[in-house]
Amino acid sequence: MAFGLFLPGIFPHNFTIVAAGLCVGGTFMIITMTGMKEAHRIAPPHDVMRHIAVMTASFATGQMIGPVFASVVHDLTQGFAVSLIVASAMLILSAITLVGGVSRNEAVQP
Repeated sequence: MAFGLFLPGIFPHNFTIVAAGLCVGGTFMIITMTGMKEAHRIAPPHDVMRHIAVMTASFATGQMIGPVFASVVHDLTQGFAVSLIVASAMLILSAITLVGGVSRNEAVQP
């Protein structure tokens, strides 16, 4: 997914935009389903829905902030390359953070 965002930021061509769509769109549902499954794993049985609600609200917040950030960066740089590279870096940072996994005892409780 990070590669899909990074690619058109570096090589802004129609082919890389199509490749980015496949990389991002193809993984999006898998990541969403995996996140929901992880919420079920780390949450106490009586609290699963609250974990899913927090994940959904966090996702929605990102969906609102992302376009505003991209618009401001576009106005400053006259392009989307910087915002695509920043988004790619954030995905990589998130992946690095999660590599170790989270046990039920380590999970942040909403």
